Amino acid sequence: MQKSDREIMEILEAFDATGCAHSAAGIVGVDPKTVRRYVEARDEGQPVAGPAKRPRLIDPFLAKIEEWVDRSEGKVRADVVHERLAGLGFIGDERTIRRAVAGAKEGWRAGRRRRYRPWITAPDRETSSLSHRIAPRGAISRAATPRPYSATSRSPVSAAKHSGVLRQG
Repeated sequence: MQKSDREIMEILEAFDATGCAHSAAGIVGVDPKTVRRYVEARDEGQPVAGPAKRPRLIDPFLAKIEEWVDRSEGKVRADVVHERLAGLGFIGDERTIRRAVAGAKEGWRAGRRRRYRPWITAPDRETSSLSHRIAPRGAISRAATPRPYSATSRSPVSAAKHSGVLRQG
């Protein structure tokens, strides 16, 4: 059962007052092994309340896995990494490598995500950097001006092609 911060402080204070795990355990009402565990964690500088981080079989190879993921730009497969690590002396299971490769890929992608910027629907004409390109209100755009030849009349070149004067060879 997890102890509260107050209980942990009482255990450590009792040990500091007595200097003995067995005596401190009697004062606080816990097992002497519990007192020793909290005191050792405090003396090693580790967090007292959290679970201890155990070394994993893959730990010596994590730097190599991260290198391969970085070199392949996140595309390396875990079964390929397993074959390579087996050649380097790794004796663990393929599932262990799959978890390690997934974590390395997630870390690789985290630093390379696209930044999404909010969409601005209507820029302010005075403050917009494109304000010199925006036509003033009431101005006629080029698309709205009439063309010199309408759809019913043909240009001189297209009329000549249509009438058969210009034939392609």
